[in-house]
Amino acid sequence: MTKIEALQYTIIMWQWLAEHPEAWKSQAIAELDLPQIWVADCACCEFARAQSKTKKLDCNNCPLWDAETSCFYFDNPYYVWRDAIQDESLRKSKALEIVALAQQKLELFTESESND
Repeated sequence: MTKIEALQYTIIMWQWLAEHPEAWKSQAIAELDLPQIWVADCACCEFARAQSKTKKLDCNNCPLWDAETSCFYFDNPYYVWRDAIQDESLRKSKALEIVALAQQKLELFTESESND
């Protein structure tokens, strides 16, 4: 999987999760018929793992987050979404934040590749 494909899958999955705020990532993957072998049910995690020399998850390779905005920081949209089990409005808004970030990163990477 390429970095661009990981971000495209991320946009598809999180858009669906925004439309279904009661659902979990594994449900989105099944419903959308996305590859079900991703680390942590995340295309970006799978990309990061595949880029690692040891084939273990290495968040430094994540195309979506960086070391300062890792998805496990308490104020990160993913972390908030994960913990907002009973708040569908908050889950929807955080899912849409992830979609927007993935779209921004996708544009940057697409522009970068077209300039090479």
